[in-house]
Amino acid sequence: MVVCLTTDVNAQTSRTKSRKSSAKTTIKKPRITVDTTTVLSHPAAVSPVAAADTTQKDTSKIAKVADVVHDSVKAQLKAPIVQVPVTLKSLIIPGVLFAYGVVTQNNGGLRVFNDQAKEYIWNGQEYHHPYIEDYMLLVPAAAVYGMNIFGLKGQNNLVDRSIIYGMSNGIANGLIFGLKYFGIEQRPDSTDNYSFASGHTAEAFVSAEFLHQEYKKRVHWTVIAGGYACAIGVAYLRMYHNKHWLSDVVAGAGIGIASTRFSYYLYPAVKHWIFGSKKVKQDVAFFPTYRMGGGYGLGLAYQF
Repeated sequence: MVVCLTTDVNAQTSRTKSRKSSAKTTIKKPRITVDTTTVLSHPAAVSPVAAADTTQKDTSKIAKVADVVHDSVKAQLKAPIVQVPVTLKSLIIPGVLFAYGVVTQNNGGLRVFNDQAKEYIWNGQEYHHPYIEDYMLLVPAAAVYGMNIFGLKGQNNLVDRSIIYGMSNGIANGLIFGLKYFGIEQRPDSTDNYSFASGHTAEAFVSAEFLHQEYKKRVHWTVIAGGYACAIGVAYLRMYHNKHWLSDVVAGAGIGIASTRFSYYLYPAVKHWIFGSKKVKQDVAFFPTYRMGGGYGLGLAYQF
C-alpha cells in the first residue's frame, strides 16, 4: 500500500514538470518591425549631408548654364561685324522728312496741311490710354527676333543686333525729348506743348528700319514693306487719336530712320574700341544738321 502511494506521487510530479517544460518552449517573444521606408521618406529624416549634396548639384547646373551663356556672349562680342555706310543717298529720305516737320513750324502755308489732315483723319471723339499704337510700334522689331527663332538668321548675331536696336532707340529718344523740351508745338487736343515731334512714330520707324537693315538681303521685299506699313499705321493712329499733327509724325519718321542708320554705322566702331572686334571701315559719312532757331546744313565725317 505504501509502495503504490509513492509511485503515484512520483508520476504526478513528473507530469507537472513536463507541463512546465512544454509551456516554456511554446512561449515566443514578439518581433518588433521598423518601417525604414516610411522613416526615410519623411523630410525630417533626410540627413543634412544629402540635402547639401542636392543643393550643390543644382548650383553646379546653374553655374554650367551661366558659363555657357557667358562664353556665347563673349564670343559674339568678339565676332567681326560689317559696318553699314551712312551716305548722302541713305539720308535723303529721313532728312527730307525731318526738314518738312521743322519747316512747317514757321510756315503758314504748310501748316494748312496739318489742319486738313486733322479734319480728314480725326473723327471728333476723345480717346484715352491704352492706345493700340503703344504696342504696335514694336511689331517690326518683334518680327526680327521671331524670324531668328525660327531659323532665318539676320545680318547680325543676337547680342550685336540687340545693342544696335538699343542704340537706335537711345538716339531717337534723345532727339525727341530734346525737341519736346523746348515746347515747340501744342498738341491738337491742347493737353500740352510737347507735340513736336512724335515719339511713337520715331520708335515705330526705328523698328521698321531695324527690320530693313537686318533682312534687306535675306527676305522678300514685301516683308520689309510690311514693317514700314506698320510704322505708317502707328503715325496714322497718333493723328486718329488726336495726339499729333501731320508735321509731328513726319518728323518722327525721319528721326527714327536716321537714328537706326547711324547706329548701324557707329556700333562696329564702338564694338571694336571696347571689345577689340574686327570691323569693315568706311571712310566718309554724310549727315544733315539743324540749329534751333533756324539754319540747315550738311555734316561730313572722315576717318583716316
